[in-house]
Amino acid sequence: MQALTFRRLYVLVFIEHARRELVHLNVTAHPTAAWVWRQLIAATPWGCAPRYLVRDRDAVYGRDSVRRARDLGIETLLTPIRAPKASAIAERLVGTLRRECLDRLIIVDEAHLRADLTEFERYDNDSRPHRTLALETPTPASPVTDGRIACLTSAHRRVGGGAGALPGSRSIGGRPEGRPAASLTKLDLPAYPLDPAGEDG
Repeated sequence: MQALTFRRLYVLVFIEHARRELVHLNVTAHPTAAWVWRQLIAATPWGCAPRYLVRDRDAVYGRDSVRRARDLGIETLLTPIRAPKASAIAERLVGTLRRECLDRLIIVDEAHLRADLTEFERYDNDSRPHRTLALETPTPASPVTDGRIACLTSAHRRVGGGAGALPGSRSIGGRPEGRPAASLTKLDLPAYPLDPAGEDG
C-alpha cells in the first residue's frame, strides 16, 4: 500500500481459519526475513501455536523459514504458484480490508496505517458478523447468565428516528422497531420526546 508520501508500506496478517479471527497484524516499510520471523513469534505465543501455517512462496520469508517453523511445531503449507484460491481466506480478507477500510482513507505514514488496521482488527474480531460463521463474530460474545429481565410497555419502545436511531434497527414510520428506549441511555444517544399525535401520528 502506498502512503501519502509515496512510500510503499507492507502489511503482514495472520488469520485463524476456523473462526476467521485476525490473530496478528503489523506494518513495515522494509520487510525482511527477520521481521517476518518476529511477527510469527508474536502471533504464536507459548502454547498457542497452530498446527499448520498456509502461506505463499514469497522470498521475504527466508530460506530456512519452513525448518524454523517446524522447530516450533508448525507445519508450513506452501500454496501453488499463481493459485489465489489456494489461500482464499487470506485473499478475501485483503479484499475486505481494502473495501471497508483502506480505500476510504488517505494513509499518512506507517504509524497511521498501523493504528487504522489495529482498530479494524478489533472491529472485525468483536463486532463484524461473518456469513461463514452464521452471522456470529470471530470472537464469540459471552452470554449474559445473570441479572434482571425487564418487560417494557409499547410506550417505552417508541423513540424518534434520525440521529437517535440505533444502527441495524428496522424503521417503520421513522421510528426504530423492537429496540427498548433504555438502549439509547446505555449508548449515550440523545433521548427524543414521545410524539403527542399518537401511535400512527
